[in-house]
Amino acid sequence: MGCSFNARVASYEKLGHKIDYKLERPTKVKLVPHKNGKDALPIPNTTKGKNELLGYIMLENKKFYQENNRPYYPWYVEKYKKFLDQRSSNTV
Repeated sequence: MGCSFNARVASYEKLGHKIDYKLERPTKVKLVPHKNGKDALPIPNTTKGKNELLGYIMLENKKFYQENNRPYYPWYVEKYKKFLDQRSSNTV
């Protein structure tokens, strides 16, 4: 599953006076099935699910986080990997 949403784009000043962009005020958030039918993402229907989703995002974008001096938290990535392990053991 993926997700879709509407949001406003806002700019802000980073350290070193660089301008960066962020998304604000998301609305119309909904889950969207993948075209290939594969569902590898945790669905954040609980507070716990949000940690796994953040881990997925960080893992997929690790290079970007590191190249742009953004915080990268391995704890979230481990939560996502544990989710995948549990999921695969439940489907066997």
